[in-house]
Amino acid sequence: MKKAISVIFIILVLITMLCGCSSKRQYEWPKTELAQILPLPNLSIDYLYDSSDSISARFESVSIDDYQRYVSECKNRGFCIEAEELADSYDAFNETGYHLELYLFPDKDMTLNLDAPKDMADFTWPDTLAGRLVPQPKSKFGRIEWEYEDSFVIYVGHMTKEDFSEYANTCKDAGFSVDYRSGDTYFYADNPDGYSLSLNYKGFSTIFIRLDRPDDNVEGSSESFSENTEEDDTLSTETETAIETQPVSEPATEADPTETEAPSSLETEGVKPDDDIITIENNEDFANLVSLTSVNPDLQTAFVGKYKGRIIEFDCCILFLEPNPQYDTIYSYVIIPGTYTTENASADSIGATLFILENASMFDFKWDRKTRPSYLTVGSNIRMRAKIISGDDDLYIYLDPVCTWGR
Repeated sequence: MKKAISVIFIILVLITMLCGCSSKRQYEWPKTELAQILPLPNLSIDYLYDSSDSISARFESVSIDDYQRYVSECKNRGFCIEAEELADSYDAFNETGYHLELYLFPDKDMTLNLDAPKDMADFTWPDTLAGRLVPQPKSKFGRIEWEYEDSFVIYVGHMTKEDFSEYANTCKDAGFSVDYRSGDTYFYADNPDGYSLSLNYKGFSTIFIRLDRPDDNVEGSSESFSENTEEDDTLSTETETAIETQPVSEPATEADPTETEAPSSLETEGVKPDDDIITIENNEDFANLVSLTSVNPDLQTAFVGKYKGRIIEFDCCILFLEPNPQYDTIYSYVIIPGTYTTENASADSIGATLFILENASMFDFKWDRKTRPSYLTVGSNIRMRAKIISGDDDLYIYLDPVCTWGR
């Protein structure tokens, strides 16, 4: 039954769900303690996400005067620490570490993101393989987000930009000097054994440290992809319709690699630039896979068997969001290749291969800062760079996002 899922069925699902969601929801500015930190925006709210530690909102029909007035009000509320201001964006902290981001789009939409500071305390550096590979920072104030024997994510407070630069050099001296790239707020490198270290200065005297173990089976499996699939429906371009995708330019300036290879947003920490990214342009297996006109779990399993641990990048859209039964803001996102539009919903514009981000929030997509949408819904078009990981259902190819662009 799984193999009978076709592109036509997927298109019907998209149209049905989008039509069912056509009525526009009305939002009011929340009365939560977090929301009261900001001045009341007397603007029309087009979208709102509100939790105990973050607020994300989009406002419509915002004039440049409205935008500048609200920026000024935020400054008066204390959001002027480590401030970065351009004509259409404002990024700053207040004295207690709350982080505000404002952006005015050319179409007069304005987005707002407010994040509470992370809870930190004195902590003990991990006594693990990972902890022994990575030098301990001079500050012992922070939090361990998660850890395993050979990998971890740690936030460390009381670290200035100067401390960050010194710490990056210490890590480089400790062996993390293979393919390294660095700047004022980032450092990415491998050690000779293939462990990957990512450092980011997050602002407000906080640094982010992530160590990843070497990818398992990156070079492939004992059986080649073609050997695994030759008895199934083939992936040849002679029998499958090629997917039509439009390349998406990654917003960047040539002088700043953080905007091109490590996009500077809250959701891209720990991303190390990868020069071996699989796309439909450079990998025939992937090009053929995303052009399938019906779901084929056998071919998907074979593809994962060969390329697990590798990074792929492709245009895609949201097919379905399955809510988490315990958390209101967590979903499993089912994603299909291609571009969905209500004017051109055809089998030539989308593929049937099913990808999934399991139990993720919108922020787990690790958004590019300049193209990040305010929300995701059925039919949202994005471009995703993600690692292929293991999963327990062969109907899907499981992904771990590295970076995502709105489009």
